[in-house]
Amino acid sequence: MTVYTLTVYEAGSLLAVETATFNSSAATMAAIPDLLAKHPGCECVKVHAGGVHIFSVDCTGATLDD
Repeated sequence: MTVYTLTVYEAGSLLAVETATFNSSAATMAAIPDLLAKHPGCECVKVHAGGVHIFSVDCTGATLDD
């Protein structure tokens, strides 16, 4: 089973301010808007699956070019 990890980063911080894990891609995608609402103005949310970086979104939810 693949474990999905979301990490939230504030601008200028090297450490994540929140990390969340999920067992399904659907739950992972559904959690992104909740994390963005919880951390308004964050720099980005990074999405990993099985330890591999998949994509990142900015504070508006737009996909970033990594």
